[in-house]
Amino acid sequence: MAGTPRILGVLPDVLHRNGEAASARCHFFESERSPMPRYHFHLVDSQTVADKGGQELPDNATAERVAKQLAERLRGHLPQLRNRNFAVVVTDEDGGRVCRIPIDLSN
Repeated sequence: MAGTPRILGVLPDVLHRNGEAASARCHFFESERSPMPRYHFHLVDSQTVADKGGQELPDNATAERVAKQLAERLRGHLPQLRNRNFAVVVTDEDGGRVCRIPIDLSN
């Protein structure tokens, strides 16, 4: 991926500034509830920029909503990703694919 090092430097910042992801985080005592599942938000085209840390979220629907917000932020903050078939692919903690959200609305 041309320009990947620059993207790698910006992607974590965009991920962590995502308001929905930040507000969806929940810390709780294990004795009170089961831990929430961890989702990973990868930036992909012909290769993958992997999200190694992930994000704890309550369910697949929330993860998809966060991915849509992330794709929108990436469109605004990284215009060089447009028209290049980039997408945000969400996987669950077992590596199963939850959804694919294109960076370009036309994809």
